[in-house]
Amino acid sequence: MLQCNTSGEENKGGFSDEEELLRAAAFVKNESEFMKLEGLMTIGSVENSKKAAEENIPNADFTRLRELRQKGKLYFIISH
Repeated sequence: MLQCNTSGEENKGGFSDEEELLRAAAFVKNESEFMKLEGLMTIGSVENSKKAAEENIPNADFTRLRELRQKGKLYFIISH
């Protein structure tokens, strides 16, 4: 799994640049003999989680993660 920084928080790790994320995904798929990419992950912000719960709306961090997954879906090997 590749971690994405969907909240833009500086204290969080992961890819914050979409192009870098897609390059890493392409590298794993096309050039790595021993790795396979099963998907993306994120650790969303507390603020976005609270807002989503209070306003009964989708969490922006996970919405962004789904968008990134769609853009990179050719690189993922989903085993389930």
